[in-house]
Amino acid sequence: MILSEKTKTSIKRELPIVASMIYAFFVWGGALKVKFSGDDFQYLHSLAPIRSIGDLIKPFFMHDANPSVFRPLANLTFVSDFLIYGWHPWGFHLTNLLLHTIATALVYVTGLRIFHLERKIAFSAAFLFGILGSHDFNILTLTARADILVAIFTMTTLLMEWKVDRAGSKARITLFRGLGLISLALALFSKEIGVMILPMIVLLLDITPWSFHRASVKAALRRIWPYAMVLVAWYIYHAHYTGALGGSQPLQADAVSSPAALVRNAFYGVGYMFLPLDLQTATLILAHYRIAAIVVGMLILSSATWLLLRSLKAKYLRAFYPPLVFAMLSGLLVLISFERWRLYTPSIGGVVIFVIMLGLVTAQYTTRLAANIRRVFVYGYLIMNSIHAVLMCMNWGESTAKLDRYKAELGRLLTPLSIARDTMQDKTLDVTFIDVPAKLGSASVLQLGLEDIAKQAIAEKRYPANAAQCDVRDVKLDTHTATEIYAFDQDRAFNDLHVSQPEPHTFELSVPQSSSTTLIPALGFVRGVARRDWVLKSGAIVDLDRATVLIEKANGPTASKLLVRMNDTTSTPIVFEKDEFHVVR
Repeated sequence: MILSEKTKTSIKRELPIVASMIYAFFVWGGALKVKFSGDDFQYLHSLAPIRSIGDLIKPFFMHDANPSVFRPLANLTFVSDFLIYGWHPWGFHLTNLLLHTIATALVYVTGLRIFHLERKIAFSAAFLFGILGSHDFNILTLTARADILVAIFTMTTLLMEWKVDRAGSKARITLFRGLGLISLALALFSKEIGVMILPMIVLLLDITPWSFHRASVKAALRRIWPYAMVLVAWYIYHAHYTGALGGSQPLQADAVSSPAALVRNAFYGVGYMFLPLDLQTATLILAHYRIAAIVVGMLILSSATWLLLRSLKAKYLRAFYPPLVFAMLSGLLVLISFERWRLYTPSIGGVVIFVIMLGLVTAQYTTRLAANIRRVFVYGYLIMNSIHAVLMCMNWGESTAKLDRYKAELGRLLTPLSIARDTMQDKTLDVTFIDVPAKLGSASVLQLGLEDIAKQAIAEKRYPANAAQCDVRDVKLDTHTATEIYAFDQDRAFNDLHVSQPEPHTFELSVPQSSSTTLIPALGFVRGVARRDWVLKSGAIVDLDRATVLIEKANGPTASKLLVRMNDTTSTPIVFEKDEFHVVR
């Protein structure tokens, strides 16, 4: 088959984006060696039993593991992965990688058609998006896959409406509009932030600051009403499977009632998006250098604003409008409750703004010295993100390997206790973990999903057939956690921890003052994750479900010495020390 010159030119023109997809896959390829994390077990168990292809539709008719959300499409992909790969995590991470490369390609197309970028700028934005280090959580865990899916379907919906405007025939308009409506539904069933697609359609395709008139408003209303109907139908369906909106984790965050927290989260979000720090550095800044970091951030923002004001003209203002609207609307949840996995979709607009600003600087400063400085900055920044991606894959690989070992260890410890409970009237085994290894480096170990991991460990010993279908319903276990251990130094891990028992049902946990290992009371998902304003104080007391924690020595958001008193003496205490678990008799 002989290709025409036009076809050859078209293929050659698109080769860079294919190369960027391959490079993104290569940079994040270490994800294939990462095993399951704690909340991965929680979500898989919530979908159990998984036996046949018929289970693919089950997520659309059941509650999510998190009762405040309903994301059946993301859960469907977990079911399909399990049916194909079973308990082999590399297959799940392969799906994440493939979805991320698709999103990378869509950033390029969206840049061309929705953001009206030149081909070179669109390619640069897509290349940076593909290797951006802040995407680590989305690629390396299953539960953050929902953000990748909603990003894909958000861009697809916008692109379908772009095609509608250029379709010509009524049949093609109907086709692309129908595909857009399907894409919106898929986005909504992936993650609730998909509702922001509707204002995006209006503000990016019809009503802009330079085209705001009666005709544009009418066009927007004609375009948006079918999407509004889909949104209403989704909301009615969604409400049937979720709890009260006020109980959702983001709405428990301090930023809901604090303008200062909104500003702080915006700084956190932009900062981590473009400079993904490891957990040790981030904690050090929050504990000791928060004001200095804010000052530096303000200086950087002021410098960027000054550069823009020197070089901006009306046409450049138009260039910033589409990505800014995209980033702000999709990043609304980041402002309410900053979490790194929520940065995935807003980072699409963020990288476009970054690349446009770099182009403006390039156009203004054209000397050879400026060009060399710019070249060093660009290549250095790309290398930094690539290295961060590789290191995070290694960090998550190491932490999840430890989790696998801890799971096997918990199976050996808890299975005899579970069997012994069968002879009692109350067959539920109640366990209080005095301390658990929560984080290794920047990666989670037992921070989330502890009970599901323990249930899986028992199921693999007692009910192997059920465990093969990720079904742990026969395991009667109730777990509580008093303290979490963060080990910033991966080499030393959790070896700095010392645990003593000064009296019955009382445990003292301590680490050396200069250690990179720290202690945190188990504040829970809402208090410990949704909020970023908590500071531990020496002498303070934290009341938990099964224990009371006295903070003896505090250091900002962490502690170096804690006293844990068990309130429920019928619960079985388990202590973690010297990199292994012990049942306290």
